[in-house]
Amino acid sequence: LNVSLQYFSLTKQKSALEIIERKNNEMIKREKVSKALLVCYIDRCLNLPRSKKKCQEPNPFCRVKVEGTETKTQTFESQTNPQFEHISQFLCANPLHEKLKIDVCNAQSRNEVIAYFEMPIKQIYDTDTMTID
Repeated sequence: LNVSLQYFSLTKQKSALEIIERKNNEMIKREKVSKALLVCYIDRCLNLPRSKKKCQEPNPFCRVKVEGTETKTQTFESQTNPQFEHISQFLCANPLHEKLKIDVCNAQSRNEVIAYFEMPIKQIYDTDTMTID
C-alpha cells in the first residue's frame, strides 16, 4: 500500500505544474492524479442563430467538458443573447494534453449544437498569467 497526500497551492508559476507532474509520474504510472484546477466562467452568448425549421429563437444552454467531466448551464427560454454567468471548475489530471470544450445547445431541438468552442488547456498555460478572456 502506498498512500500519498498532496495539496494544491494557488500559484501562477508555471514551474509548479511541471514539478508536480514529474513527482506524480514517478509515484504513479497508471493512475490519474489531478494536477491543476481549471476555472471556466461563461458570461454570455451573442447573436445565436434562430431555428432553421421553425424560425424560432433557441432555448440555449451550454455543455462544458474537460476529459470525462461535464457540467451544464441553466437553459434560457427563447433567447439569442443569453446571460449565463456560469462558473465551472474542473480538476485536470493532464492539463498540458486536455481540451476545454463548450457546446451551446438548443433545448428545443433535442439539444442540437448551435455553436461551439474548443481550446487546448495548454494554450491557457502558455499565456503569461495562465488566463484568457
